[in-house]
Amino acid sequence: IVGGIAGIINDNGAGVCELKYCQNFGTVYGEGIKVGGIVGYLAQAAAGGGAEVAYCANHGDVTATKGTQARMGGIVGYANSASVTDGKEPNITFCINYGNVITDISYESAGVLGYNVGVNVDNCVNLGTLTAKDSATATKPMGGVIGKTFTGLTAIVYEITNCYTTSGDVIPAISYEKPDYFAFTDCFVESESDLESGNTTLTYGNGGYIIANDELVLANPHIAIPRADVNADGKADIIDILVTIKSVLNNSRPQNESFADLNDDGKISLIDVIAILKVISQ
Repeated sequence: IVGGIAGIINDNGAGVCELKYCQNFGTVYGEGIKVGGIVGYLAQAAAGGGAEVAYCANHGDVTATKGTQARMGGIVGYANSASVTDGKEPNITFCINYGNVITDISYESAGVLGYNVGVNVDNCVNLGTLTAKDSATATKPMGGVIGKTFTGLTAIVYEITNCYTTSGDVIPAISYEKPDYFAFTDCFVESESDLESGNTTLTYGNGGYIIANDELVLANPHIAIPRADVNADGKADIIDILVTIKSVLNNSRPQNESFADLNDDGKISLIDVIAILKVISQ
């Protein structure tokens, strides 16, 4: 069980468990099931008060290998609730995944939430690519938002609303189990430019999403991280140039690799050094 911020969140009834306003920039790697860019495993007992993961962003690649199941996602790997009280079920809201999601097992894996067993999901976005290495990809593909739905309970209809992905289907048809208890509303596959246009059902503005530096980001919190901030210290300066030059000379990967590859060609080169210099000089 591995998460970029928390391995396990377990609401056992002692109070409300909340994980809010967190961002992961590291690479997340796990073997087996329950691997997530923010949380590996979100669990709630019948007496729980409504666990919540909200306003979180994952920027790092998420990889799950080995095992016969993955149940992994760009935000949460596996979410399981035993609550039978409407209004007390867990929620994943206003979370965005930028990282690539890579798995050996495509089934029950997704850009946002891998395996949904009784959780509401609202205003969540996957911008990462989806890569599965197993032979079942064609028949049991990864999901763009949800990898699979399932519940053994019949008291609650779980809502998946206003969610988007740029890769894959919102949920693979074969993985949409128990459809009477999982309602998808205003969830679509859209391009990144469409999402940035503001013409979707996402919530934009304060408390939702904004466009900053030509990128869809959460408004609260919005950490204005310059694209050229290679050493992840919150600013772009001469140190970032030196770090990038060192990476080029040593053929190594800088800490914030995606923020160094300014020309988006998949590698760090002197072209990126010049581009970072232009950003700093502006």
